[in-house]
Amino acid sequence: MLALGVALCWLCFRIANTFMQGEAALSATAMFLVAVYGKLLNGTHHWFSVLAVLGAVALVLSGSEMRRIAGAGVLLGVASFFTQTRGPFALLGICIFLLWDGRRNREPWPQLLRTQVLIVLCFFGALFLLCLPYIATTGIAKLWYFQITYVRTHYVTGLDASMGLPELPSWRRLPFVAQYFLIYLLLRIDYALSLYRCLRERNRRAISRSCRPVALLSLVGVCLLAEIAFNVNWLRVFVVSMPGIVLLSWVVLGAGKHRRYVLALLWAVVVGLAVPQTFARHTHRVLMTLPSGRTAVKPQAFEKLDWLVTHTKPEDRFFEAAWPNFYLPLHLRNPVFLDLLERSALTSPQYVALSIRQLEGSQTHYVLWAPRLDFPDLLNGGEQYHLGIFRDYLRSHYHRVRSFSDQDEVWERN
Repeated sequence: MLALGVALCWLCFRIANTFMQGEAALSATAMFLVAVYGKLLNGTHHWFSVLAVLGAVALVLSGSEMRRIAGAGVLLGVASFFTQTRGPFALLGICIFLLWDGRRNREPWPQLLRTQVLIVLCFFGALFLLCLPYIATTGIAKLWYFQITYVRTHYVTGLDASMGLPELPSWRRLPFVAQYFLIYLLLRIDYALSLYRCLRERNRRAISRSCRPVALLSLVGVCLLAEIAFNVNWLRVFVVSMPGIVLLSWVVLGAGKHRRYVLALLWAVVVGLAVPQTFARHTHRVLMTLPSGRTAVKPQAFEKLDWLVTHTKPEDRFFEAAWPNFYLPLHLRNPVFLDLLERSALTSPQYVALSIRQLEGSQTHYVLWAPRLDFPDLLNGGEQYHLGIFRDYLRSHYHRVRSFSDQDEVWERN
């Protein structure tokens, strides 16, 4: 997490510093670190794919030589290896930018075509090499099903009533969800305003220097937003927000004689967010020693970890049905090929049957169960609920030995 954060902040500063002064680039980086990265502190695959996309953006900003274009294509292939949809959408944004930039510089069409072909071929070549071990072991048909067909069938849901927020918005919880709304709105306004300013003032010398990076960041940012629009989630929105954060600093710091006051206001916002955020991370924690090392956890997590660490040992088979929280800190092994069970069609009857066979074959001693898995999710519809067979198997082959304060339960094999 530390290395990932340093790499992301370094790329953020480097990209921002190509068209903004150092203090403005630093404020944009600090805003990203506190408002986005510090808010998540989550080692999700989305960060690694975004890191590769930003590396490609930095390469294209450095120049239009063929080696840089090829390197950008390779990095976009790496991005798709982590999150399969991210690379193609970022590639679309960069291709549009390269076409626009080439026509602006009056490059001949054959040269533009070579550039487009090169970045696309490098993208697919890198992605193919990275996926080659999976193609060799499982076959391209199965890989295509899980990477493309399965995602299109189950994950293309669009925007629901919750707008991808961690909870439904209400007036009572408005202060809590305000930061999420701020990121949601700023990204949409940012890209439109940045492109408008860039195109309107492209003939001014002060703006022409920043026109190229602003256009690239805006186009890539819009394409990344289009990618997550198929299944909106606040985590995905935050992860792809760095271009918008950088452009926000560029827009607000173009305030002429009031620039100094705006910069001071930005830093005040950063400090105002950082202090309570840091305080919250370091208070109300319990220190404990686990097989993975010494750690600080919330009291609710301590309750479960304390019980599990006394009833299991490293390398034991243990199935956590609702979410994979405890395998890593306790060095436990998941006996099931799934990471978790879903109350939607994501967990099909075939997957349920295979999970039961794997639990039975491994003679798994403990299962951590969440009572919400006993019932269908009303948002998905009862017909998509397939966990009834697993629930019945759990009750016939296991017995409940512990319930925690959050209602999660430990079931022990009979």
